[in-house]
Amino acid sequence: MPQPLEPEVMDHPAQSATMMERLAGLDWSATPLGGRAGWPQSLRTTVDIMMGSGHAMCLAWGPERTFLYNDAYAPFLGARHPSALGKPFADVWPEIWDDIGPLVSRVFGGETTSFRAMPLVMTRNGYAEDTWWDFSYSPVRDEAGTVAGLLNVAADATPRILAELERAAATEKLRLSEAVAQENIQRVQLALGAGAIIGTWFWDIVADRFTVDEPFAKAFGLDPTLGREGIPLAQIVETVHPDDQAGLADAINEAVARGGAYAHQYRVRRLDGNYYWLEANGRVDHAPDGTPISFPGVLIDIEDRRAAGLERDRMVAALATSEARFRALFENIDAGFCISEVKFDEAGHPVDHRVIEANPAFERHTGLSDAVGRYASEVAPGIEQHWHDAYGHVAKTGEPIRFEGEAKPLGRWYDAHLFPVGGGRVAMLIADTTARREAEGALARSEAKWRNVFETLHEGFILGEVIRDTAGRVVDWRYEAVNDAWHDLVGVPRGTATGRTIREVFPGIEDAWVDEFASVVETGKAARFTRRVGTIDRWYDGVAQPIGGDRFTVFFIEVTERIKRDRRQATLLTLADELRGRSDLETIITAAARCLADGLEVDRVGSGIVNLREDTIDVHSEWAEPGMPSVVGRHAFSSYGSYIADLRRGELVAVDDVGSDPRTSSREAGFAAIRTRSFLDLPISFDGRLYAVVFAHARDFHVWTDGERQFVEQVGDRVRVALTRQRMEDAQRVLTQEMAHRMKNSLAMVQAIATQTLRQAQTMDEAREAISSRLAALARAQDILTRSNFTEADVHEVIDAAIAPHRLAGDRIAMAGPHAELSAQRALGLSLAIHELATNAAKYGALSNETGRVAMTWEAANGTFEFRWIESGGPPVIPPERRGFGSKLIERIVASYFDGEGHIDFDPAGIRFTLTGALEQPVVTSNA
Repeated sequence: MPQPLEPEVMDHPAQSATMMERLAGLDWSATPLGGRAGWPQSLRTTVDIMMGSGHAMCLAWGPERTFLYNDAYAPFLGARHPSALGKPFADVWPEIWDDIGPLVSRVFGGETTSFRAMPLVMTRNGYAEDTWWDFSYSPVRDEAGTVAGLLNVAADATPRILAELERAAATEKLRLSEAVAQENIQRVQLALGAGAIIGTWFWDIVADRFTVDEPFAKAFGLDPTLGREGIPLAQIVETVHPDDQAGLADAINEAVARGGAYAHQYRVRRLDGNYYWLEANGRVDHAPDGTPISFPGVLIDIEDRRAAGLERDRMVAALATSEARFRALFENIDAGFCISEVKFDEAGHPVDHRVIEANPAFERHTGLSDAVGRYASEVAPGIEQHWHDAYGHVAKTGEPIRFEGEAKPLGRWYDAHLFPVGGGRVAMLIADTTARREAEGALARSEAKWRNVFETLHEGFILGEVIRDTAGRVVDWRYEAVNDAWHDLVGVPRGTATGRTIREVFPGIEDAWVDEFASVVETGKAARFTRRVGTIDRWYDGVAQPIGGDRFTVFFIEVTERIKRDRRQATLLTLADELRGRSDLETIITAAARCLADGLEVDRVGSGIVNLREDTIDVHSEWAEPGMPSVVGRHAFSSYGSYIADLRRGELVAVDDVGSDPRTSSREAGFAAIRTRSFLDLPISFDGRLYAVVFAHARDFHVWTDGERQFVEQVGDRVRVALTRQRMEDAQRVLTQEMAHRMKNSLAMVQAIATQTLRQAQTMDEAREAISSRLAALARAQDILTRSNFTEADVHEVIDAAIAPHRLAGDRIAMAGPHAELSAQRALGLSLAIHELATNAAKYGALSNETGRVAMTWEAANGTFEFRWIESGGPPVIPPERRGFGSKLIERIVASYFDGEGHIDFDPAGIRFTLTGALEQPVVTSNA
């Protein structure tokens, strides 16, 4: 527990130093603030404002609440000055810390607190004393926008409160005394009215005979008969109080000698044995020669009147003392005080007020040295109407008011308290608040600047405080403050987080979000984190730092896309490794689907082989979340919308909502059956043909992001690369086999051409010319077969060029069909087929003898193509025991180029070959 500061000797010579000198002379390196050279600008600015102010101010800075104050505040410390400088705030005021400690904590939480006349019991001069304080606690923020200090603008209200208490007590006593006096006066009046005269006397001075009436005798216990006959004066004097006898004798002797009226008050013993106050009233008559001859008179009971008089005298004395005390307070209080008369216009509106009395402090606070007796409009021209209105309100209603207002002609702000004092007059207590407002304004502007910086940060910010259970373990933490960026980054509406715990804002959040920040608070060490909030599916990267006690701060950014991008990149690398060893379409698309499952957060992924003739897809494999029905099997694209056209074009199909997308809205029921609301289809195409689809399904509405689309397209790129590699490897194998086969066929073709030519030639020159022309035709066909840079060719040209090397004398080869454009792939395939058939015919078939014929016809319509090769007149055809490469080439490979079928019929009358398939380009013309 902090120990109270030891009081210092008040007349120590060092106490004459100013606080600026003490500030400069203190070894700050021994305090938590460190050397002044290392102080932040926010602390320096606040200290400069405080030291330059004439108002009492103190400052508590940093986690230790290091205490600084100015000259005006020093008297408040009493014997604790100057040792309080640089000490912790709690050590300076230990006896009131239970009262102000919670207020200090609230201010360091960002709240401004103001109090007026707050009672505190202080021990600042070695003894406990009741004090009252007016003060305002304001937070001071550092360069980072964090509350680093507390600025207290204070005023000791004790003199004012004591004066108000004394005035109230005196007023109450006066009221009571006046009531008593009034009561006594009423009693005297009642006594006189009822005959308060006790009795009468007559003194014959010449005969020295003193007679009294019967009431007089009875009041003093005398014999009435004796009273009528005469009683010695000495016997009457014996009833007088001993302290009053000498005075009575002197008064009687003086009246007798002087003559005339007589009046004297004294105490006498009455019949009940008690002394009462009486007043004797009489007259001494003298003879013409001046000799006293008689002294008649009456006795009046003045006991009650005397008591009332004494009370009145006491009250007057008390009032005089109270007035002197109040006058001294009036003349010496720090607050300005004045009493004014209000001037109203004919309509009863206040238009001015005149000061009729003011204390010295009024001049100090206003700067007006000649205000008494003059109107405000004279001494402060242009004074605001609200001052007249305030005076008028109090004068008319008798209701006191208090406000803070500006007097522009004086260039000052005041805390004003107006109250009635009787006779239509109004009293005002004022305190100049200009310096305080300027300091608060400077602090507000500084705070606004840092608040603006705080709110415009793109990084999210949290000021939090951990929550512990009864055993002291951290079980949660509360948001004390967040900036606008926090709301944007976590998707929580503004104004809904402060004051709530993280478990309330994000029910079901991972325990790590509590445990890590608890470790920061308990170890005092900052921690960097990268973690996901599962309930909102977002990733964050940031740093948490302790700031003292159970509180901490966090700066963070959202890195969801970066994390997903990194994860997708890793899955793409894995996919590349897996595809490197894949050799067929099924395993390639299965690997691609697994990659989508790893890189996307969806409910189902899978892949399937496409049948374009039937517009169906056969799904062989899938990965699905629990509760998702299986889609393994055959599905018609038409059951799920019209997007098959997009897939055929090789376009990625991404549908956020099947119910609103025009391609799928009419098939919403079909998607509902497989519990799919959003989906993404990746077409696997090669050479313009759709082979397969890899898909991803989400059961709920899902907006496919650019990052997700890019990732899926990158998967497609890698699949296409793998397919290209596979095709290249397959083509290489086919090319190798074809080259071997073609070498043998080319040699056989050359031999057949030479044999047939020589057999029919008449001379060597004729044979040489015929062989050369046919070999050239064969070369042209080879050009078509090996050329790969053309895009399309006419079917008629392709067939004519392919058969040219085999044309013999006469019209043994016929061809008929329409003009139509073939793609490079289809042209090459058709050339290969004709070359193989012609080569076989030259070796074994219709072109191997003198009479055989070959007829080639084709049809092209509505996107379909059919080619027929028919031999006749050749040697009888015997079906081969084993199919060679040529048969495989024209029945399978060439047929695949046309997405169709090829069939060889070994008819004994001659070989027949039929090729059916698709024609991409429309028919141009028809030509027989």
